[in-house]
Amino acid sequence: MVLKLKTEEDRIDEDFLWLGRNMPSLQKDYEESWIAVIDKSVAGFGEDAKEAYSKAKQKFPDKEPLLDFIPKKRLIDMFEIHFRNLDKETCFILTKTNKEDLNPKERL
Repeated sequence: MVLKLKTEEDRIDEDFLWLGRNMPSLQKDYEESWIAVIDKSVAGFGEDAKEAYSKAKQKFPDKEPLLDFIPKKRLIDMFEIHFRNLDKETCFILTKTNKEDLNPKERL
């Protein structure tokens, strides 16, 4: 029997899947905030990614958090944005419908 240890990359991939599955419930508590996810739970949050990252690193100094911005619900219908992490490459997926549907404050 071969025992495979979970790598940091495996954990971040699991957190990424957890984030997608739990977006509706995360919106209730963290709408328009940045969150840092570690081990399938919110380890930190704040007004910007740096604040969420710092709070998560205080709790889990040896783990790298997955960062994401939790937009308003109606923006989720228009945009899908996922940010991987702060120290390594930033990877994102962005799909949009009609940019004119957004008010000027919400435009990217």
